[in-house]
Amino acid sequence: MCIIQKFASSVLILIFSLSPILIYSQDQFKEGFYVNLKNDTIHGFIRDNDWMFSPNHFLFKSSMESDEKKFLPSQVRSFQFLEGDIFIAQTLPVEVTPTSVNRLVKDSSLNYEDKSIFLKTLIRGKASLYKYSEANFSRYFLEHQEVLEQLIYKQYLNEQNKIATINYFRNQLYTALKCDQLQLKNFENLAYLEKPLKKIVKTYNSCFEEEQEEFKKERKVDMNLKIRPGAQFGFLEVDSPGRDTDNFGSQLAFRIGLELEYILPYNNSKWSIIFEPVFQSYSSRVDYDSFATPRFREANYTSIELGFGVRHYFFLTEVQKLFINAGGVADFPFNSSIEGNVGGNLDISRSANAFFGAGYSISNNIGFELRWHLNRDLVQPYTSHSSSFNSISLIFAYQLF
Repeated sequence: MCIIQKFASSVLILIFSLSPILIYSQDQFKEGFYVNLKNDTIHGFIRDNDWMFSPNHFLFKSSMESDEKKFLPSQVRSFQFLEGDIFIAQTLPVEVTPTSVNRLVKDSSLNYEDKSIFLKTLIRGKASLYKYSEANFSRYFLEHQEVLEQLIYKQYLNEQNKIATINYFRNQLYTALKCDQLQLKNFENLAYLEKPLKKIVKTYNSCFEEEQEEFKKERKVDMNLKIRPGAQFGFLEVDSPGRDTDNFGSQLAFRIGLELEYILPYNNSKWSIIFEPVFQSYSSRVDYDSFATPRFREANYTSIELGFGVRHYFFLTEVQKLFINAGGVADFPFNSSIEGNVGGNLDISRSANAFFGAGYSISNNIGFELRWHLNRDLVQPYTSHSSSFNSISLIFAYQLF
């Protein structure tokens, strides 16, 4: 590994190693309060993690200068932000069957686990609706006439290996939510999703002309398009039968990409999905000492890379931020080959590899990234030949919109 590779890989490893420290100081504390087990209301500041799934704890400060304290569901009755979400603490059995199709089981029985959890308030009124979610499932709870019950729903595989569904929640809601504006047809095809469940609870509450509150955090869809030119140091080695490894060495070339970034609407916009087509090239020649005919081998490699990955930001200020990303690349070469009068001629074929990167955004429009592409084999179809191509890129990014 050459000096450039060693330096770049060391920098990336250092940044990835420091990321847990940076993560710890990301989220802002916002005004809020919690209610303790004695029903006392304690005002202060709560860290807003903009949770994608239900929190299992929250961090609280009595003032911005004080130390933070951690509270579990078993230690409080509820907590809320002055302008934002409300969470109530409950200890109760939760049906935990995963809802992902690839994780369904051949068992129609309900699988309960006792849990101490925070339920997110969706609707508060004569009938209230709550939500609890983990990575593998979401569950909804109805509170009506001071009774809290889980709305029962489960998907499983039947004997024919087809998806079957338990929709008992429809009967629960039909029994509980009696009003003139709701008929049996409103429940028959009701989906176990947040939007339709909120709609039917809101309809019920409006029947009685009582006040109700809907808690809905506005989550904007944010897409960025960036042009990303840069300098790429490529490194290529080729192994052919009956000869030593051909080391083509490091070569500097231009690369340019157009990155589409989708900012995920959770965790305070710290996660994003990235897709980037890139034009890149590499050209090098190796000459060997010979008393007769000059011996050489040259590589000419041009391709379009299609990169896909995830990125995580660490905010330093409102506009300045560090980031790390990782993903995979599918490479599509054209007019590319390894030729010469030794080792045989080889066409460069499609390949794939992983990448890691780290960078710094100076502002919302300008940033830099150091990216390391791991090895890819450019001559994979040739069973008697192999190669190793990897690269280090220094990239400038300008956000078009």
